[in-house]
Amino acid sequence: MKFNKYVEENPLCPLDGAERLSEDKIMYRYVHSLSPTAEDFLSGVELGRQPVTSTSDELCQLSGLSFFERRRSIKKACKGMSKRMRKSFEIYICKVKISAESVFLKRTPNSNSNSHYTVWPSNSTDLLSQIVEVEDKNYNVNEEVGE
Repeated sequence: MKFNKYVEENPLCPLDGAERLSEDKIMYRYVHSLSPTAEDFLSGVELGRQPVTSTSDELCQLSGLSFFERRRSIKKACKGMSKRMRKSFEIYICKVKISAESVFLKRTPNSNSNSHYTVWPSNSTDLLSQIVEVEDKNYNVNEEVGE
């Protein structure tokens, strides 16, 4: 079965407990440039990441997009990335005002943050057009990540 980030094209997504966003919501995502592109909004599956267990829940989560509810949480997550990942790209924090009814989302806490969400957009959702701002600070800086 092919998994993709758009909720209409994934028969097993979103995860149980996910809700359609009922009002506009500010959320944060890391991007790799000050001028984000569609590549900054690819899911793990679209980036070729392999699931550990291949369960439908894991595939569904990997098909969604990672967002954070709080800015400080995404800063902490950026610091928590592996050194290998940090060396391969720049990291900027992007503030996005996600439109009501355009996505399903579920709070999916991880080891770096309790405010992590997995988001499954509808295929008509243009997340790039919902960007409010991108911080002019590269969080992939040696002093910032404690090296």
